[in-house]
Amino acid sequence: MQSSSSRSFDALTAVRYYIRSYTQKQINAFATHASRYFELYLPSGSIEIAHTSRYSHRTGKSELCILATRPLAPGTVISELKGSMADLTEEEDKELKGTETGQADGTGIRRDFSVIHSKQLKKNHLFLGPARFVNHDCDHNVELFREGRYITFRVIKHIGVGEEVTAHYGDGYCEWTSSARFHHLPLFAPLLTLCHRSS
Repeated sequence: MQSSSSRSFDALTAVRYYIRSYTQKQINAFATHASRYFELYLPSGSIEIAHTSRYSHRTGKSELCILATRPLAPGTVISELKGSMADLTEEEDKELKGTETGQADGTGIRRDFSVIHSKQLKKNHLFLGPARFVNHDCDHNVELFREGRYITFRVIKHIGVGEEVTAHYGDGYCEWTSSARFHHLPLFAPLLTLCHRSS
């Protein structure tokens, strides 16, 4: 059963055009994914997606980040900052490995954002939702937290209004290759390695 907000969303001309050839299962998945971003703008929300120049010296462009819109105390679970994983087909995985110049040989800056590799399943998954915009910092203020089916974050240091929400993705995170930044998710190790790739 759809909520009134989902029905209103589906009524938008652009959305109806986008989902016109989708199955109902695909439409439901799309609505669920979109709702994760809408949650950021509820009155109870405490974060927003913003631009950062943190990686400009590497990527040559502005990247995205998560900023606090209200003070966040240690112990707070930022429940609207959700992430989940979607399976990638071999074709999708290959396409996401392409660079800005359309090359799929692993050179240059990759276009994809966040790909999680499961050592257990021996395949890649796409990391979806606002959680993918949380950047790494050795002096981080949140930790990864599993909340039901989602990956989210718990505050470990006070975060003031306008401050960036950052997590620690492992000691090897800042070791860049020519194509991506690689790091481990301590919460899910040894099953997952997160490749956070800037678009």
